[in-house]
Amino acid sequence: WVRLHDAGKTDAAIKHMLKALTGVAREKVTNWSGYLFALLRGFDKEIYEQARSQRGKPERSRKDREKKLAASIKTSLKATAPEFVPGQFWGGLPMMMPMGMPWGAATQEAAPQPAAVSKGNSGGSPKLAPSEPTVFQVECKTEEGQSVFVVGGHEELGEWKPEGARPLNSSGTFPIWKSVGLKLGKEEFEYKFIIKKGEEVTWEPIEGNRKATAGKELEVVKFGEL
Repeated sequence: WVRLHDAGKTDAAIKHMLKALTGVAREKVTNWSGYLFALLRGFDKEIYEQARSQRGKPERSRKDREKKLAASIKTSLKATAPEFVPGQFWGGLPMMMPMGMPWGAATQEAAPQPAAVSKGNSGGSPKLAPSEPTVFQVECKTEEGQSVFVVGGHEELGEWKPEGARPLNSSGTFPIWKSVGLKLGKEEFEYKFIIKKGEEVTWEPIEGNRKATAGKELEVVKFGEL
């Protein structure tokens, strides 16, 4: 629809589909996604080919979009700036003293409070327990010259770039492909499997992306099935 909108053909495409769907019973169509793609092909073959080439590619999650936005912000942050506490003066800005308040009281209230240090951690910074390595497993029957990779919205998974995807191995386990243990922290992330053969990349044809939490054992899944 984005491509149709950019080409100024949205209204014409809707009229074409409404005309084609006239008299078609809902229960007679078992795959609406494929059926609409076929209608799009009859309406505009060039836009259809563009949409077909992108089908199966990952949808950016909200976390990925926020990460990309954060990377584009060039404002530098001061790590030593006082902590802002609602209802109190902030020591990082010039302040006006309320009438009748002595200067000492105002500066004392605005001063940043020292962070509490938990017992047994003399360094002052909380330490997270290391997570277990994450191993990806997928059942995929490949042809000669093809290899399976995992790619996703994590720096260790290539940030959705096929050239940064991590390889899987099927030696002795084919058609099960497995990755080495990857340290991904403990955050939730999204990913997909892809097949590579030279420069050719085939994305896993599923709706949306796969989701998982790092540090947990992942079950064997089938390529192209959720």
